[in-house]
Amino acid sequence: MAFKAHAHALLPKGGKFRYRILHEAGELLNSSNRPYNMKNITLHRTEAIEISNTVNFDDRELSSRKYLKPQSGNFEAADSGILRDSDSDSKNIPRLFQMTCNVNHGVNGKTLDALIDKLKARMGSTYHKVKLTMVVPLYMFEQFGCQSYNKDDFTNSKNFKLVEQSVIGLPTD
Repeated sequence: MAFKAHAHALLPKGGKFRYRILHEAGELLNSSNRPYNMKNITLHRTEAIEISNTVNFDDRELSSRKYLKPQSGNFEAADSGILRDSDSDSKNIPRLFQMTCNVNHGVNGKTLDALIDKLKARMGSTYHKVKLTMVVPLYMFEQFGCQSYNKDDFTNSKNFKLVEQSVIGLPTD
């Protein structure tokens, strides 16, 4: 819980973070046994607002690039999100954040599928992907792999191909 609070405080401030896309079939490793696709990502400073749930986004939340976090606990399919990610080319790609200190943190496929359907209904289906970004302590960043989906078979959903899993490593000091 302390790491999640730390992430909620740090992500809206923006900055450069270690970042890489996660691949289903495992990571391609270089000669030093480290993932190839590591890079830095810049998240822009944004206002953080608390909302009650992911079911009924209002127009203010949908039209902004604000960091949305739950008033208590977490959302059904993620811990927070930016619905119009400012680092995306189209600037209309939702980025959902899932904080974890566990190497294996399954993703609830059923609720993620429902959330994507809600976003498409409210935002229009103009985006071609949803970024599901796992947020981990920096010491776990290189070892963290693609996460499995649990609860029903999300892999057969029409939304499955829209999801791009990635990981961000946050400093903890």
